[in-house]
Amino acid sequence: MLGRYELLEQVGSGGMAVVYRGRDTALDREVAVKLLHPHLASAPDSRARFSREARAVARLSHPSIVEIYDYAGDAAVESYLVTEFVRGRTLRAWAAAVGFGYPELGMLVGRTLADALAHAHAAGVIHRDLKPENVLVHEDEPPSVKLADFGIARILASDERMTMTGALVGSPHHMAPEIVEGHDADARSDVFSLGTILYWLATGKLPFAASNPTAILRRVLEGDFEDPRQADPRVPGALAALIRRCLQVDPAKRPASMVEVRDALDRILAEVGIDRPGEALLAFLRDPAAVKAAFPARAGAALVALGDAAAEEG
Repeated sequence: MLGRYELLEQVGSGGMAVVYRGRDTALDREVAVKLLHPHLASAPDSRARFSREARAVARLSHPSIVEIYDYAGDAAVESYLVTEFVRGRTLRAWAAAVGFGYPELGMLVGRTLADALAHAHAAGVIHRDLKPENVLVHEDEPPSVKLADFGIARILASDERMTMTGALVGSPHHMAPEIVEGHDADARSDVFSLGTILYWLATGKLPFAASNPTAILRRVLEGDFEDPRQADPRVPGALAALIRRCLQVDPAKRPASMVEVRDALDRILAEVGIDRPGEALLAFLRDPAAVKAAFPARAGAALVALGDAAAEEG
């Protein structure tokens, strides 16, 4: 037991914490309990950062962000965070088992993540560790996509990022160049990391893949990635252009905000007949096979209509 929380089973572990499925005995509901590793919980600086991040993230309220219910408190012997329990799989595991079929269907998830991040950034909260493993696909009704682990990466001090075993803050595949170089993350760093996820959602490949972490980070710093349309010719030109902008080494050359990314994805989806992306994502999560089967006809009709309108306008 941790206070009023009964720990039922371990469901995950990382460089910073162990995650348990638990039960809130006071409210009799299922929860997730993230217990900070003792070597971090015993460090005053780490505890203070954990506390600040917990309070900041708890202010967020968005259907695609995992909700924080409780925090151990500064005086507690053990540091832990209590959140809603998402019954399902990580986006990485879900994609491996189900797949998206078409780049635009992958963008249904990308657009949802951009919207969640726009909400967080407006509240002054930066994620810092965007990767498919930190996105959860809730498979109970109604199904949804939820972004987890907001800001928790910051509990590690900057000089620990590259040295702690298993605790590299952010997967090397998704780290923004400025973070690799030791600078603080900001909203544009999340834009870069989301760009790596958009690339993966669109092509099934990681933009900076290499044989080892050092080689991956070198490619990140050099901006060395294959154009998305070379990786998969089905990627629309506008989507490829957006991804290229997100993956710029210079933060000033990336989209200025996550709102800009979200709005660009809305336009890309509208071109293939998806003008209500939230509803489309819900339908896709409920029956991926049916949505994938129907997509070519839907997209074809929308694109032909755009072509006809362009022809009429000369």
